[in-house]
Amino acid sequence: MPLWKWILCLLGGFLIFTILQGLTSFIPETGHFWLDGIINILLAFLFLFLYTLWISFTERRPVDELNPTRMFPDTGRGLLLGVVYFGIVVGVIALLGCYRITGAHFNAPAQISGFLIFLGVAVFEEIVFRGIIFRLIDERWNTAAALIVSSLIFGAAHLLNPGAD
Repeated sequence: MPLWKWILCLLGGFLIFTILQGLTSFIPETGHFWLDGIINILLAFLFLFLYTLWISFTERRPVDELNPTRMFPDTGRGLLLGVVYFGIVVGVIALLGCYRITGAHFNAPAQISGFLIFLGVAVFEEIVFRGIIFRLIDERWNTAAALIVSSLIFGAAHLLNPGAD
């Protein structure tokens, strides 16, 4: 891919999907647990559909990463690896005496609601940071450069989150 097209795909994809994610903040919450959940699931699928259109239009290639025969096993491995990584981090922090559990309370509706709210956010972040930034840098240079650049941008994008400091 020529450099000008690569830059267009990288910056254009980042900007378009970031603007689209920002526009979702104008969708009012209904206050109905299930309806808001359905809306968030539909937004996640909409982002995946728009990603497919973007890649098909700009790169003129099949979107193999969203093929169910690849997507579901990759998602399962990614979730398992994430649980292992987080377990190791929390375990090390606990061993250092900086983390301890003082109680637990499980509220199924709140847990499901939180999951559905952040489903759209997670899909958006994966599209932008892994599907666009990481993938394009990896294809152009290498995995190490892609990991460093996408991680720095991801971290910078979350600096304003509460407790990020």
